[in-house]
Amino acid sequence: MCPWTRFGYERAKREPKAGQGPVFGLSVPQAPSSANLRVVNSFGVMGQALQQFVSGLGQVPPDTQLAAGPNHLVQMVNVAGAVWSKSGYLLSTFSLRSFFGIPSGYQRLSDPRVIYDALSGRWFASAFAWVSDYDKSSAVYLAVSAGPDPTGWWWVYTVQSNFVGILYDQPFIGLSSDKVVISWNDYYGAPCPGSSSSFSGQETVVLEKADLLSGLPVRGIRFGPDCFRFRIVPALALTPSGPAYLVYNGWTMSKIYNGRGYLGLVTVTGSPALGNVVWSEQTLSMPATSIPPKAYDGLAGVYLDTGDDRFQSAVWQNGILWTGGNTGCVPPGDAYTRSCLRLVQASTTTPSLLQSFDVGLAGGHLMYPAVAVDRDGNMFVTFSAISSTSYAGVWAGYQAASGPLYQIGGPVAIHYGEAAYRCSFDSLQWGAYRWGDYSGAGLDPADPSTVWLTGEYAAAGTVDCNWGNWTAQVRLLQQPTPTPTPSPTPTPYRLWLPFIIKW
Repeated sequence: MCPWTRFGYERAKREPKAGQGPVFGLSVPQAPSSANLRVVNSFGVMGQALQQFVSGLGQVPPDTQLAAGPNHLVQMVNVAGAVWSKSGYLLSTFSLRSFFGIPSGYQRLSDPRVIYDALSGRWFASAFAWVSDYDKSSAVYLAVSAGPDPTGWWWVYTVQSNFVGILYDQPFIGLSSDKVVISWNDYYGAPCPGSSSSFSGQETVVLEKADLLSGLPVRGIRFGPDCFRFRIVPALALTPSGPAYLVYNGWTMSKIYNGRGYLGLVTVTGSPALGNVVWSEQTLSMPATSIPPKAYDGLAGVYLDTGDDRFQSAVWQNGILWTGGNTGCVPPGDAYTRSCLRLVQASTTTPSLLQSFDVGLAGGHLMYPAVAVDRDGNMFVTFSAISSTSYAGVWAGYQAASGPLYQIGGPVAIHYGEAAYRCSFDSLQWGAYRWGDYSGAGLDPADPSTVWLTGEYAAAGTVDCNWGNWTAQVRLLQQPTPTPTPSPTPTPYRLWLPFIIKW
């Protein structure tokens, strides 16, 4: 697998061959204690041991994903899925290979995403599969539930596939009222100019949502491959929106092309069914990010990987978009660069950057944020944290819609790390144990004053690669009053016919 570079990297899945919480030093003062974060429900969900029991494979890292529907929680991790009650009862488990109907010729499955769309009352999930470590030919899959019950029927689509050795890495999905957008990075195709890695562009497909909801052949428009944008993240719209919004960290590409930091804000209008889809874009200046250093676990004497500075999730509501990712920063009271969080808020009504700020921990590391917004516009973020006095655990913070800006309140421990993280087959491959590649966050449609936050922690026990996942339903105790708040050429595109599965 290619090494990490400042241009980006391919994150290969790895498989086996046979108490005291950190004290946070925020980069800005904490928010007032009058708006406190309250944990409503909190319990462990699928970790390495359960994943391996379901799938027979012990893949790392977990790529944590969990979404809430009206009555269920759905979790997808690497090659396994689970359905939970909101009180923490495990209702069912299933293989993602079977769920997505992966053909036998594909040896690898990776990077599942799952979201619940309250606008349509449906679940959406995606993943990609590739042939082998030696043949990167791959396919992207998209699944759509036939109703709000995730244990019912789903339609599964092959969005795109190739047999020429191109790897479609990390497909991310986003939604508007009438469009579904899925975006991924290409590797091992024609190399992009200036790239020292195998990155060969990003691709974005815009699909007709009504077709997906009916299980019909889907009309769509494809943009790319495009070497000037890296890791585009489509946003999940929580309120009605005709346009679909996407974001990316422009600094990732501008290091090569123009040397300045910016937020790439993409607006996609029109309808694939009418053939009038238009991609427009704003570049909003923001402080540049940097590749974060590896996170040192002082208790265990090992390193955890922190990935790069791409954005990892995005959510949109009433003209406001939130996103976030990793970066390097020097926290107050520290003399060294640590892995930190970069959180960004933008307006899509009059495209503008509202906030861009870092959150760091003196003497420790924060990594892999996921953002969510409740019905009142309060932002919640979950992330992993590790320090010289604490194992890797799951934490959460918030910013109330009424402010103050440029800071998060809390933070609150969702679950402390329980032990040193060890992974015998992984460390020599990367120089650090794999962690991430992302966390999960989403609104609860049955109680939109709450969100569910899910992240990775170092779990106690004897299982090798002892990662666990923990989820929590949280709300603000006191609800504040919200404050008001060059284009690619599209090519015609159609999906393969869907087939129906039942699990």
